Amino acid sequence: MESRTDHILVVDDEPGIRQILHKGITREGYRCAVAENADQALDILARSKIDVVISDIQMPGMSGIELCRRIRDTHDADVMMMTGHVEVYAYDTIIAKGASDFIQKPFGNKELIARLNRVLAERANRIHLNRAVAELAESLKKYRKAMHGIVQAMSLTVEMRDPYTAGHQRQVADLARLLAQSMGMGKDTVEGLYMVGIIHDIGKIAVPAEILCK
Repeated sequence: MESRTDHILVVDDEPGIRQILHKGITREGYRCAVAENADQALDILARSKIDVVISDIQMPGMSGIELCRRIRDTHDADVMMMTGHVEVYAYDTIIAKGASDFIQKPFGNKELIARLNRVLAERANRIHLNRAVAELAESLKKYRKAMHGIVQAMSLTVEMRDPYTAGHQRQVADLARLLAQSMGMGKDTVEGLYMVGIIHDIGKIAVPAEILCK
């Protein structure tokens, strides 16, 4: 079986269930750790990089639902819940608690692996999307910085053409920004108005010096 890098954690208070799930998951090439309760699971999560936690709901001490909440708050791992008491727990309720999937006991290994593969695929897509969004945000930050530099250079060029009104463009830009903020305009609009204010006299670059000096 092909070795996989994903790390799975099984949490169940029944030794037999832990053993069966561990065997089936490792047979598929995944790394798998086991815990007999929520506290032990949190300890493993604090020490190891876990991708998916498969947890029973009803366990001594902290329940699987509370464990799911703790994982969502403090760890980067998806959670699959399992229980033999489906008459007590509804699928949509468990998903609303933050679980990525909900499976009814007893279940076969094929069903478990199929659901696990789906959760891992969605996790990989989400990570890829988040990385793309972060890269886009960084590119936008660099673009804005470059644009700011270009606008400042153009503003300095205008001031060199007409030193008499030096500082006028920045004052107009500051006033435009303050007015936009007081009107409750969005951050991008405020920034855009400021940049436009900085270069609102850009036409002076093409005006002959003898006319500007009159």
